[in-house]
Amino acid sequence: MLRVAGVVLLLLGMVAGFYLATASRAASPILLIASLAAHAVLFPVGEWLLVPPRRRPILAGVVLLSAALGVASAAYAGGSVAEPWLRGAHLAAGLASIAVALLPASLPTRVKPLWIGGLAAVALLAVLGVAARGHLSPWQPPRYQPVAAFRFLTATSAEQAGDSGFPAALQVSGATDCARFCHQAIHSALAESGHGRAASSPAVTAVRADFVRRRGGDAARWCDGCHAPTLESPSSSPSPTGGVGCAACHAATEVTALHGSASLKVEGLPTAGDWPAESRLWPASHARRLFQPELIRAPELCGSCHRKGYNLPQNEYRWMPGPDDFGEWQASRWSGRSLFAPGTPVAPKDCLGCHSVHGHSRVAPGALVFDAFLRPSNLPGTPAVPLEQGFKTGAGMPMTLDIVVENAGIGHAFPTGMPDLQESWLEVRAWDRAGRLIGANGVAPPRGDNHEDAHRYRLVALDRDARPVVHGDLDRMTAVQEWRRIEAGAADLARYELTVPASGLGRVDVRLLRRRRRDFARWAGEPERPPVVLATATFSNGAATPALAVEGERFRRYGIALAGVKDFPRAIQALLQATEGGAEQAELRLALGKLYLDQGDLLAAQEQFQRAGAAGTGSGAGSERSRAWAGAVQRRMGQPERAAELLEPLRARHPRDKQLLYELGHTYLALLRNREAAAAFQGMLNADPLDAAAHFGLMVSQQRLNLLTEARREETLYRLLSPPERQSRSVEARPLHVHRLVPSGGAGR
Repeated sequence: MLRVAGVVLLLLGMVAGFYLATASRAASPILLIASLAAHAVLFPVGEWLLVPPRRRPILAGVVLLSAALGVASAAYAGGSVAEPWLRGAHLAAGLASIAVALLPASLPTRVKPLWIGGLAAVALLAVLGVAARGHLSPWQPPRYQPVAAFRFLTATSAEQAGDSGFPAALQVSGATDCARFCHQAIHSALAESGHGRAASSPAVTAVRADFVRRRGGDAARWCDGCHAPTLESPSSSPSPTGGVGCAACHAATEVTALHGSASLKVEGLPTAGDWPAESRLWPASHARRLFQPELIRAPELCGSCHRKGYNLPQNEYRWMPGPDDFGEWQASRWSGRSLFAPGTPVAPKDCLGCHSVHGHSRVAPGALVFDAFLRPSNLPGTPAVPLEQGFKTGAGMPMTLDIVVENAGIGHAFPTGMPDLQESWLEVRAWDRAGRLIGANGVAPPRGDNHEDAHRYRLVALDRDARPVVHGDLDRMTAVQEWRRIEAGAADLARYELTVPASGLGRVDVRLLRRRRRDFARWAGEPERPPVVLATATFSNGAATPALAVEGERFRRYGIALAGVKDFPRAIQALLQATEGGAEQAELRLALGKLYLDQGDLLAAQEQFQRAGAAGTGSGAGSERSRAWAGAVQRRMGQPERAAELLEPLRARHPRDKQLLYELGHTYLALLRNREAAAAFQGMLNADPLDAAAHFGLMVSQQRLNLLTEARREETLYRLLSPPERQSRSVEARPLHVHRLVPSGGAGR
């Protein structure tokens, strides 16, 4: 009778376990809890009734091991039995316990109960240790995988890539979104944010429809990988936000690569419905798994989508770089990963240090800083002075007004977003001392887009017929005519000419405006909106403003802006003036050294970096930066031994500094330390697998090591990722244009 009851209980427990393994995520939580209890109780009780008494110690040990595997799987996966090997081991242990229960009672038992208990305890500790290690080990950014990167970056079809989701790199399974019952406020904010509308805004809808018309539906998986990631899984439910939902970040388990195109593995949230069973049964584990600080805050998670490029599947041409917020942040002072970044060092910030993922993000006040300098146009060599210091001018005297725009607080280049769809520009007005308008430039007219004299920040891309790309179809881009932007920590210069009347110059008003390009908005069916004012400043001639930086710091900023537009003589003049105005000497010497290095004057650069090192002794980051720049100069001077001596101690503290690794790699090549050179270039590619210079350096290193197959692979990637010889390199260059301040007030915009 007991054996019959045991068989019944065993079968019921097995049915409950089968239901747990196959139940839909939308199943009733009550049924899930009841099934869990039934499986945990009825299954071992049924076996206990079946097994002979002398074999019960063995059964107890096997059941204990099976339970440990089940608990470990639940702990590891945050409440869902999702780890395949743990789930399989749990099933195998369960089948072994059935075998122990059903073996004939006449078979001898030669295993001591004490040994069984000891082995089970050891197994329990080992399995829980593995689970804890998987749970507690810190998340690490992905490393460069040469074969996988080569396959993805050179593929033109899903068959070549070996991935049905290609051209997106997204790997998604069973993705759902968090129930509104639990996170209503966050859900509402997300639905109204840029992420929530990533697949439903008029601009995205129009651009995607045009892309599908030209390239086909399969190619649009590349768009959907970032704009609607949960739609990429056949078993997923659409994001209730219509774009990037909760699962895209909170269910992400791995960043698979750093080449963009949604390089994420998303394994889905464990529950859906109005009462998630997981959050009720394992709330701490639920929160820990879905808010992993190392992964959720990792800029690499954002970088899986926020670095954009157009490759063979999109343009049938070659790799063309697009907006790259992650790459710009990584090369900036905000990342803490670049000793060579422009601007003074600051406390590092990740993406969430500035951006609200669940809501809207705006340019913070003070992130963009203006300055103004004035000099007579007809007196060559006359140094410019800050506008507030006052400048005596005669009637009709031609003057040059230099407006400096510094990207002081944005963690990547300004402007961000899709640079071909937005346009930003400077609006400048000059007034005389009586309050009359002398001249203006960039004043937005009521209608029209043909005012080309304004100082603009935008991308002008050209297609194969040298026509501008105007409808968000950057996949047709084959060359860049203009791409003006300001790197994080850098400064740009806008130059204006004006004629001062007899009443004298009174004040200058500056505004930085931004809006959607009007012709694109009309094409996409978006309503026309007025420009947004991003920053504003007023400079009064002869009235010093205490809120502005000290004079020396202003001249340093002015010199950096002049160097950015290649006005080297005036840049040197401004930086030398800064030495007399109280600027921080280490940073000033670094700026002078970089300027001389850009001009090819290695001896002058070396002197300035040495003086920066002396001025920054004991200042931590400042001393390291001067050492890094000094090492770069030594390498260019043909002194690789000295360069290695300066650069090698920095590598341990800055393992993802691309420029540092570049300098080290070429230093090692000069020293014929080819294996170390290969390791340095591999480190560059760990940080950025899209860096063409790193692929070239690794190719040379592998050729010297006679790794010819690997070298050919790197050569292919180098040739794919490097820009064509005749392609404009104005991505980084900011050409100097001279604009006119005309009395009408409407010119330039």
